[in-house]
Parts: sequence; structure tokens; C-alpha cells
Amino acid sequence: MKNNAARENAASGVSLKKLLISFGVGTAVCMIVLLIAAWVLLYRDASATVLNVISSGALCIGSFVSGFVYARLVRNKGLVCGAVSGILTFGVYYIAGLLLGAAAFSVLVLVRLVLVVLFACSGGIVGVNTALKRKF
Repeated sequence: MKNNAARENAASGVSLKKLLISFGVGTAVCMIVLLIAAWVLLYRDASATVLNVISSGALCIGSFVSGFVYARLVRNKGLVCGAVSGILTFGVYYIAGLLLGAAAFSVLVLVRLVLVVLFACSGGIVGVNTALKRKF
């Protein structure tokens, strides 16, 4: 009975370890994009609107990579993997914003949620459909 449950979990690809690995990779990519943006903004002046767009873009790029990596690790159900990865990514960033006192619930939060989940789902789809390298 235990072996069947373990095989079903392995077959469906449900793994907290894989999800956390993909979240870490996506967060690292998000940080790199933010560092590049900060370096560029060091020489340019930007308004608050531009900063919101840059931070949302970095979050979307990071969630795409997170969905891509999670789907590559699981190797099936790219849309579901992307959605789970995107919801985790948004949830962690939103909770961190609440703890730091910088986030409040608004329309921008809902737009970011939709964007992050869409980008992560598209990353999951691309990740599943990307061919594996074969060594001959």
C-alpha cells in the first residue's frame, strides 16, 4: 500500500524539493534582473511608475524561470506546475511585502498576481515542451 502511494507521488511529480529548487532559481533570476535595473537606474532618474513597472517585470521574469525549471524537473503537467510555482512565488513576495509594511491590497496587487501566474504558466508550458538533450 505504501509503495503504491509512493509510486503515484513520484509519477505525478509532486515534490516539495523540486518546487523549492525552482523557487530558488526564479528568485535568483529576479534578484539578478533587479540588480541590473538598479545599476542602470544609478545613471538615470526614474519615477515611481517606472520603478513599479521594473519591479513587476523582474518578478514576471523570475516567475517564468521558476515555472520553467519546475516543469523541467517534473517533466509533465506544465500548466499546473507553472500555476503552482507562480502562486508560491507571488505568495512569498506578497507576504514579505506585508511583513515589511510596503504592500497593501490594491488593484496593482491583483494585476501582479495575474501576471506572475500567467508568466509562470507559460514558463511551465515551455519547460515541458523543451526537448531534452540526448547524448549519442
